[in-house]
Amino acid sequence: MTDLKPHTPEWFNALDRVNPQQAAMTRQAIAAAGRDDGCSVCGDDRATDDKLVVKI
Repeated sequence: MTDLKPHTPEWFNALDRVNPQQAAMTRQAIAAAGRDDGCSVCGDDRATDDKLVVKI
């Protein structure tokens, strides 16, 4: 399995096959935001906390 970088042509090709409605909504969100490095849902700045580590 290969990790795809969000919003790249390869990422959209994969998403178009699996969930074309989400791909279309993502295209609209990033077009409205005027940038492609934001949230796929709302276009806002992406979270910087990609990983949550909890020590027990």
